[in-house]
Amino acid sequence: MKVAGISVEAVVVPFEKPFRGSSYAVVSRRVLIARVTLDDGTVAVCHSGNGHEDAPLVARLATEIGQLMVGKSLHSVEQNWAQLFDIAGPVQSPWRQRNLTHAIATVDTALWHALGVTTEQPLCRLLGSDPNPIPAMYIGGYYGEGTAQEDVEDAIAFVKTSGVAAVKLKVGNPDVDLDIEKLRLTRELGGDDLQIVCDANGGWDLRTARRFADAAADYRIEWLEEPVHWHSDVDGMRLMRANGKVEIGAGQSETSPQRAAKLIMDGAVDVVNFDASWGGGVTGWRKVAGIAELSGVRVAHHSEPQLGMHLLAGIRHRGYVEIYEPERDPVWYQMVDAPPVVGGAITAPYGPGVGLTIDESFVKRYRVDA
Repeated sequence: MKVAGISVEAVVVPFEKPFRGSSYAVVSRRVLIARVTLDDGTVAVCHSGNGHEDAPLVARLATEIGQLMVGKSLHSVEQNWAQLFDIAGPVQSPWRQRNLTHAIATVDTALWHALGVTTEQPLCRLLGSDPNPIPAMYIGGYYGEGTAQEDVEDAIAFVKTSGVAAVKLKVGNPDVDLDIEKLRLTRELGGDDLQIVCDANGGWDLRTARRFADAAADYRIEWLEEPVHWHSDVDGMRLMRANGKVEIGAGQSETSPQRAAKLIMDGAVDVVNFDASWGGGVTGWRKVAGIAELSGVRVAHHSEPQLGMHLLAGIRHRGYVEIYEPERDPVWYQMVDAPPVVGGAITAPYGPGVGLTIDESFVKRYRVDA
Protein backbone atom coordinates (compact mmCIF):
# COMPACT_ATOMS: atom_id res chain seq x y z
CA MET A 1 0.00 0.00 0.00
CA LYS A 2 1.36 3.40 -1.01
CA VAL A 3 0.77 6.96 0.14
CA ALA A 4 -1.28 9.18 -2.18
CA GLY A 5 -1.37 12.27 0.04
CA ILE A 6 -0.99 13.68 3.56
CA SER A 7 -2.68 16.70 5.10
CA VAL A 8 -2.41 18.02 8.66
CA GLU A 9 -4.50 20.58 10.50
CA ALA A 10 -4.25 22.15 13.95
CA VAL A 11 -6.87 21.94 16.67
CA VAL A 12 -6.59 24.44 19.54
CA VAL A 13 -9.00 24.28 22.48
CA PRO A 14 -8.72 27.27 24.85
CA PHE A 15 -9.01 26.72 28.60
CA GLU A 16 -11.20 28.68 30.96
CA LYS A 17 -8.23 29.03 33.30
CA PRO A 18 -4.48 28.45 32.85
CA PHE A 19 -2.72 25.39 34.27
CA ARG A 20 0.55 26.53 35.87
CA GLY A 21 3.72 24.55 36.43
CA SER A 22 6.97 25.84 37.85
CA SER A 23 8.14 27.57 34.69
CA TYR A 24 5.13 27.82 32.40
CA ALA A 25 1.39 28.22 32.07
CA VAL A 26 -0.71 26.17 29.63
CA VAL A 27 -3.70 28.08 28.27
CA SER A 28 -4.99 25.65 25.62
CA ARG A 29 -4.87 22.05 24.44
CA ARG A 30 -3.20 21.84 21.03
CA VAL A 31 -3.15 18.79 18.79
CA LEU A 32 -2.49 18.01 15.14
CA ILE A 33 -4.96 16.00 13.06
CA ALA A 34 -3.22 14.02 10.30
CA ARG A 35 -5.02 12.46 7.33
CA VAL A 36 -3.16 9.94 5.18
CA THR A 37 -4.80 9.10 1.86
CA LEU A 38 -3.69 5.81 0.33
CA ASP A 39 -3.62 4.72 -3.30
CA ASP A 40 -6.76 2.63 -2.86
CA GLY A 41 -8.73 5.63 -1.57
CA THR A 42 -8.51 4.72 2.15
CA VAL A 43 -8.11 7.72 4.47
CA ALA A 44 -6.50 7.06 7.85
CA VAL A 45 -7.00 9.78 10.48
CA CYS A 46 -5.20 10.16 13.81
CA HIS A 47 -3.94 12.89 16.14
CA SER A 48 -0.62 13.83 17.71
CA GLY A 49 0.15 16.27 20.49
CA ASN A 50 1.71 19.69 20.09
CA GLY A 51 2.71 21.38 23.32
CA HIS A 52 3.59 24.79 21.92
CA GLU A 53 1.85 27.82 20.50
CA ASP A 54 3.06 27.07 16.96
CA ALA A 55 0.58 24.25 16.25
CA PRO A 56 -0.86 25.87 13.06
CA LEU A 57 2.65 26.43 11.71
CA VAL A 58 3.67 22.85 12.53
CA ALA A 59 0.54 21.61 10.77
CA ARG A 60 1.53 23.49 7.63
CA LEU A 61 5.10 22.17 7.84
CA ALA A 62 3.86 18.62 8.31
CA THR A 63 1.60 18.94 5.28
CA GLU A 64 4.51 20.23 3.19
CA ILE A 65 7.03 17.57 4.16
CA GLY A 66 4.32 14.94 3.97
CA GLN A 67 4.35 15.37 0.21
CA LEU A 68 7.77 13.70 0.22
CA MET A 69 5.99 10.52 1.26
CA VAL A 70 3.65 10.44 -1.75
CA GLY A 71 4.30 7.24 -3.66
CA LYS A 72 6.16 5.64 -0.74
CA SER A 73 5.23 2.27 0.68
CA LEU A 74 3.84 2.24 4.22
CA HIS A 75 6.04 -0.76 4.94
CA SER A 76 9.24 1.22 4.25
CA VAL A 77 9.19 2.57 7.79
CA GLU A 78 12.91 3.11 8.34
CA GLN A 79 13.59 4.49 4.87
CA ASN A 80 10.68 6.91 5.12
CA TRP A 81 11.74 8.10 8.56
CA ALA A 82 15.35 8.59 7.45
CA GLN A 83 14.26 10.70 4.48
CA LEU A 84 12.09 12.86 6.71
CA PHE A 85 14.70 13.27 9.44
CA ASP A 86 17.45 14.20 6.98
CA ILE A 87 15.55 17.45 6.43
CA ALA A 88 16.26 18.51 10.02
CA GLY A 89 20.02 17.98 9.88
CA PRO A 90 21.12 21.36 8.45
CA VAL A 91 18.65 23.41 10.54
CA GLN A 92 20.50 25.51 13.15
CA SER A 93 17.78 27.58 14.85
CA PRO A 94 16.43 25.82 17.99
CA TRP A 95 12.97 27.23 17.27
CA ARG A 96 13.00 25.85 13.73
CA GLN A 97 14.43 22.54 14.92
CA ARG A 98 11.58 22.15 17.39
CA ASN A 99 8.85 22.92 14.88
CA LEU A 100 10.39 20.75 12.18
CA THR A 101 10.90 17.71 14.42
CA HIS A 102 7.31 18.08 15.63
CA ALA A 103 6.18 18.06 12.01
CA ILE A 104 8.31 14.99 11.22
CA ALA A 105 6.93 13.23 14.28
CA THR A 106 3.38 13.96 13.16
CA VAL A 107 3.96 12.52 9.69
CA ASP A 108 5.80 9.45 10.97
CA THR A 109 3.10 8.69 13.54
CA ALA A 110 0.39 9.12 10.90
CA LEU A 111 2.16 6.65 8.60
CA TRP A 112 2.30 4.07 11.41
CA HIS A 113 -1.40 4.61 12.05
CA ALA A 114 -2.14 4.16 8.34
CA LEU A 115 -0.12 0.93 8.34
CA GLY A 116 -2.28 -0.31 11.19
CA VAL A 117 -5.44 0.64 9.30
CA THR A 118 -4.39 -1.20 6.13
CA THR A 119 -3.27 -4.33 8.01
CA GLU A 120 -6.21 -4.13 10.43
CA GLN A 121 -3.86 -4.36 13.40
CA PRO A 122 -3.50 -2.13 16.50
CA LEU A 123 -0.34 -0.06 16.62
CA CYS A 124 1.04 -1.95 19.62
CA ARG A 125 0.79 -5.24 17.72
CA LEU A 126 2.78 -3.75 14.83
CA LEU A 127 5.43 -2.93 17.46
CA GLY A 128 5.47 -6.46 18.82
CA SER A 129 2.91 -6.62 21.63
CA ASP A 130 -0.77 -7.32 22.11
CA PRO A 131 -2.74 -4.66 24.01
CA ASN A 132 -2.35 -5.12 27.75
CA PRO A 133 -3.19 -3.09 30.88
CA ILE A 134 -0.67 -0.34 31.61
CA PRO A 135 -0.92 1.55 34.93
CA ALA A 136 -2.35 5.04 34.47
CA MET A 137 -0.94 8.21 36.02
CA TYR A 138 -2.76 11.49 36.46
CA ILE A 139 -0.75 14.66 35.85
CA GLY A 140 -2.01 17.14 38.44
CA GLY A 141 -1.23 19.31 41.41
CA TYR A 142 -0.76 22.39 39.25
CA TYR A 143 -0.24 25.70 41.00
CA GLY A 144 -3.72 27.14 41.38
CA GLU A 145 -5.12 30.34 42.80
CA GLY A 146 -5.57 28.86 46.27
CA THR A 147 -3.32 27.13 48.79
CA ALA A 148 -1.05 24.13 48.26
CA GLN A 149 -3.49 22.07 50.33
CA GLU A 150 -6.34 22.99 47.99
CA ASP A 151 -4.21 22.05 44.95
CA VAL A 152 -3.40 18.68 46.49
CA GLU A 153 -6.96 18.03 47.62
CA ASP A 154 -8.18 18.66 44.06
CA ALA A 155 -5.54 16.29 42.66
CA ILE A 156 -6.29 13.50 45.12
CA ALA A 157 -10.03 13.87 44.49
CA PHE A 158 -9.43 13.17 40.80
CA VAL A 159 -7.12 10.27 41.61
CA LYS A 160 -9.86 8.65 43.67
CA THR A 161 -12.71 9.27 41.23
CA SER A 162 -10.73 8.21 38.16
CA GLY A 163 -9.11 5.18 39.75
CA VAL A 164 -5.60 5.84 38.41
CA ALA A 165 -2.63 4.13 40.04
CA ALA A 166 -0.34 7.15 40.29
CA VAL A 167 -0.11 10.92 40.32
CA LYS A 168 2.52 13.15 38.77
CA LEU A 169 2.74 16.12 41.13
CA LYS A 170 3.82 19.51 39.85
CA VAL A 171 6.72 20.95 41.86
CA GLY A 172 9.58 23.35 41.12
CA ASN A 173 8.51 26.30 43.25
CA PRO A 174 11.45 28.56 44.19
CA ASP A 175 10.24 28.20 47.78
CA VAL A 176 11.13 24.53 48.03
CA ASP A 177 9.65 24.20 51.52
CA LEU A 178 6.19 24.78 50.03
CA ASP A 179 6.72 21.91 47.60
CA ILE A 180 8.00 19.62 50.34
CA GLU A 181 4.80 20.34 52.24
CA LYS A 182 2.82 19.76 49.03
CA LEU A 183 4.42 16.34 48.68
CA ARG A 184 3.80 15.51 52.34
CA LEU A 185 0.12 16.32 51.91
CA THR A 186 -0.07 14.22 48.76
CA ARG A 187 1.32 11.19 50.56
CA GLU A 188 -0.95 11.79 53.56
CA LEU A 189 -4.15 12.26 51.55
CA GLY A 190 -3.29 9.77 48.82
CA GLY A 191 -2.28 6.96 51.12
CA ASP A 192 0.59 4.51 51.13
CA ASP A 193 -0.47 2.68 47.96
CA LEU A 194 -0.53 5.72 45.69
CA GLN A 195 2.53 5.94 43.45
CA ILE A 196 3.93 9.49 43.25
CA VAL A 197 6.16 11.09 40.65
CA CYS A 198 7.32 14.70 41.15
CA ASP A 199 7.83 16.94 38.12
CA ALA A 200 9.82 20.16 38.55
CA ASN A 201 9.85 21.07 34.83
CA GLY A 202 13.41 22.36 35.17
CA GLY A 203 12.44 24.83 37.87
CA TRP A 204 15.40 24.54 40.27
CA ASP A 205 19.13 25.03 40.48
CA LEU A 206 21.13 22.00 41.58
CA ARG A 207 21.34 22.95 45.25
CA THR A 208 17.58 23.47 45.57
CA ALA A 209 16.81 20.29 43.63
CA ARG A 210 19.06 18.30 45.95
CA ARG A 211 17.30 19.72 48.98
CA PHE A 212 13.94 18.65 47.62
CA ALA A 213 15.26 15.19 46.70
CA ASP A 214 16.62 14.67 50.21
CA ALA A 215 13.19 15.38 51.66
CA ALA A 216 11.30 13.51 48.93
CA ALA A 217 13.10 10.26 49.71
CA ASP A 218 11.13 10.05 52.95
CA TYR A 219 7.87 10.01 50.98
CA ARG A 220 8.89 7.17 48.63
CA ILE A 221 8.45 8.90 45.30
CA GLU A 222 9.10 6.83 42.17
CA TRP A 223 11.19 9.46 40.45
CA LEU A 224 11.87 13.18 40.27
CA GLU A 225 11.41 14.58 36.78
CA GLU A 226 13.42 17.40 35.18
CA PRO A 227 14.73 18.68 38.53
CA VAL A 228 17.27 21.25 37.30
CA HIS A 229 17.50 24.19 34.90
CA TRP A 230 17.84 23.33 31.20
CA HIS A 231 21.30 24.87 30.74
CA SER A 232 22.97 22.41 33.11
CA ASP A 233 20.52 19.56 33.16
CA VAL A 234 22.75 16.67 32.06
CA ASP A 235 25.53 17.37 34.57
CA GLY A 236 23.06 18.32 37.27
CA MET A 237 20.97 15.18 36.89
CA ARG A 238 24.06 12.99 36.75
CA LEU A 239 25.20 14.47 40.07
CA MET A 240 21.75 13.93 41.57
CA ARG A 241 21.76 10.30 40.48
CA ALA A 242 25.14 9.87 42.14
CA ASN A 243 23.58 11.17 45.35
CA GLY A 244 21.22 8.20 45.15
CA LYS A 245 18.35 9.65 47.18
CA VAL A 246 15.70 9.40 44.42
CA GLU A 247 15.59 8.22 40.84
CA ILE A 248 15.78 10.90 38.14
CA GLY A 249 13.67 11.18 34.99
CA ALA A 250 13.78 13.40 31.91
CA GLY A 251 13.46 13.33 28.13
CA GLN A 252 10.16 14.99 27.31
CA SER A 253 11.82 18.32 26.45
CA GLU A 254 14.22 16.79 23.94
CA THR A 255 13.37 17.49 20.32
CA SER A 256 15.25 14.60 18.75
CA PRO A 257 15.87 10.94 19.56
CA GLN A 258 19.60 11.67 19.48
CA ARG A 259 19.32 14.14 22.36
CA ALA A 260 17.09 11.82 24.35
CA ALA A 261 19.58 8.99 23.80
CA LYS A 262 22.38 11.24 25.04
CA LEU A 263 20.63 11.57 28.41
CA ILE A 264 20.85 7.80 28.71
CA MET A 265 24.40 7.41 27.46
CA ASP A 266 25.65 10.25 29.67
CA GLY A 267 24.18 8.59 32.77
CA ALA A 268 21.78 11.43 33.49
CA VAL A 269 18.52 9.49 33.94
CA ASP A 270 16.98 6.44 35.56
CA VAL A 271 13.77 7.03 33.59
CA VAL A 272 13.50 8.45 30.06
CA ASN A 273 10.12 9.87 29.03
CA PHE A 274 10.77 10.92 25.44
CA ASP A 275 7.63 12.14 23.66
CA ALA A 276 6.96 10.48 20.30
CA SER A 277 4.65 13.29 19.22
CA TRP A 278 7.34 15.95 19.67
CA GLY A 279 10.70 14.60 18.71
CA GLY A 280 10.71 11.82 16.18
CA GLY A 281 7.43 9.99 15.92
CA VAL A 282 6.89 6.34 16.68
CA THR A 283 10.06 5.38 14.78
CA GLY A 284 12.28 7.80 16.70
CA TRP A 285 10.71 6.81 20.02
CA ARG A 286 11.42 3.14 19.38
CA LYS A 287 15.10 3.89 18.86
CA VAL A 288 15.33 5.68 22.20
CA ALA A 289 13.36 2.94 23.96
CA GLY A 290 15.75 0.31 22.61
CA ILE A 291 18.80 2.13 23.92
CA ALA A 292 17.09 2.65 27.28
CA GLU A 293 16.14 -1.00 27.72
CA LEU A 294 19.64 -2.18 26.82
CA SER A 295 21.05 0.33 29.31
CA GLY A 296 18.79 -0.63 32.21
CA VAL A 297 16.87 2.65 32.05
CA ARG A 298 13.12 2.62 32.60
CA VAL A 299 11.01 3.77 29.64
CA ALA A 300 8.08 6.15 29.98
CA HIS A 301 6.12 8.37 27.62
CA HIS A 302 5.24 11.99 28.22
CA SER A 303 1.51 12.75 28.05
CA GLU A 304 -0.36 11.80 24.82
CA PRO A 305 -2.10 8.66 26.08
CA GLN A 306 -3.28 7.74 22.57
CA LEU A 307 0.37 6.89 21.86
CA GLY A 308 1.59 5.89 25.32
CA MET A 309 -0.91 3.05 25.64
CA HIS A 310 0.52 1.48 22.47
CA LEU A 311 4.21 2.33 22.76
CA LEU A 312 4.57 1.10 26.33
CA ALA A 313 2.65 -2.13 25.74
CA GLY A 314 5.77 -4.09 24.81
CA ILE A 315 8.19 -2.42 27.22
CA ARG A 316 9.34 -4.59 30.11
CA HIS A 317 10.39 -1.86 32.56
CA ARG A 318 7.90 0.83 31.73
CA GLY A 319 6.31 3.91 33.16
CA TYR A 320 2.66 4.95 33.01
CA VAL A 321 0.04 6.01 30.52
CA GLU A 322 -0.29 9.66 31.47
CA ILE A 323 -3.69 11.38 31.50
CA TYR A 324 -5.04 14.74 32.62
CA GLU A 325 -8.35 15.84 34.05
CA PRO A 326 -11.09 16.69 31.53
CA GLU A 327 -10.54 20.45 31.80
CA ARG A 328 -6.83 20.02 30.97
CA ASP A 329 -7.35 17.60 28.08
CA PRO A 330 -10.74 18.03 26.39
CA VAL A 331 -9.32 16.20 23.36
CA TRP A 332 -8.99 12.92 25.28
CA TYR A 333 -12.40 13.23 26.89
CA GLN A 334 -14.39 14.81 24.05
CA MET A 335 -12.69 14.42 20.65
CA VAL A 336 -11.90 10.69 20.79
CA ASP A 337 -13.55 7.59 22.21
CA ALA A 338 -10.85 7.09 24.85
CA PRO A 339 -10.58 3.77 26.69
CA PRO A 340 -11.49 3.92 30.39
CA VAL A 341 -9.26 3.41 33.41
CA VAL A 342 -9.97 -0.09 34.73
CA GLY A 343 -8.24 -1.42 37.82
CA GLY A 344 -5.86 1.54 37.78
CA ALA A 345 -4.77 0.83 34.19
CA ILE A 346 -5.51 1.69 30.57
CA THR A 347 -5.48 -0.90 27.79
CA ALA A 348 -5.06 0.09 24.15
CA PRO A 349 -8.06 -0.80 21.98
CA TYR A 350 -7.83 -3.62 19.45
CA GLY A 351 -9.00 -1.33 16.65
CA PRO A 352 -6.64 -0.68 13.73
CA GLY A 353 -3.75 1.74 14.19
CA VAL A 354 -4.20 3.98 17.20
CA GLY A 355 -7.70 2.54 17.48
CA LEU A 356 -9.58 5.74 18.31
CA THR A 357 -12.42 7.39 16.41
CA ILE A 358 -12.13 11.16 16.05
CA ASP A 359 -15.21 13.36 16.37
CA GLU A 360 -15.01 15.48 13.21
CA SER A 361 -17.48 18.03 14.55
CA PHE A 362 -15.03 18.71 17.40
CA VAL A 363 -12.22 19.16 14.89
CA LYS A 364 -14.31 21.54 12.81
CA ARG A 365 -15.21 23.60 15.87
CA TYR A 366 -11.65 24.12 17.11
CA ARG A 367 -9.60 24.00 13.90
CA VAL A 368 -7.12 26.88 13.55
CA ASP A 369 -5.41 27.76 10.28
CA ALA A 370 -1.82 29.02 10.00
